[in-house]
Amino acid sequence: DIYHPFDYDLLIMQVISESYRVLKEGGSFYMFTANEDVGYFIRKAMHRGFTLRNMISIVKRNPLPSFHKKNWRHGFELCMYLTKGKPKTFNFVSQQDCVNYYLHALGRKDTKHPTEKPLQLIKRIVEVSSNENDLVLDPFMGSGTTAVASKLLNRNFIGFELNKDYLKMAEERLNG
Repeated sequence: DIYHPFDYDLLIMQVISESYRVLKEGGSFYMFTANEDVGYFIRKAMHRGFTLRNMISIVKRNPLPSFHKKNWRHGFELCMYLTKGKPKTFNFVSQQDCVNYYLHALGRKDTKHPTEKPLQLIKRIVEVSSNENDLVLDPFMGSGTTAVASKLLNRNFIGFELNKDYLKMAEERLNG
């Protein structure tokens, strides 16, 4: 579904507010958003009480071509890393693995979801920001990448998804 920009902003603000409300003190909040919206939502999340810790970038090794050749190719996606207070859990893996960018080659996906995130990146985020048996919440579950990562790492998870096709993808991944 396509949202009017005001409706989208309102939806995201509700998700940020509710996530802050249910998150334990010291908990982590990660959110991917369009590059043009990052600053706006960071300011809104900080106003709500979150602390910005860093940005994570998915750097695309093979970004889509520019067919009209009138703009730069889109070679990265941004994810905000915020916490509710001082982080309680940050399982630093290694100097090499705990950098704020992730190199990714487009083309290898597990589902037909248009914005599926790389499982290895989401596994790293879940591994670093939670411990075994912790609860991971994904308010935009999509094809279930966070749920799969949580299951593989022995975390509990709750996910929300309105699109029935995406929900089916997630169920098939989790049950497959």
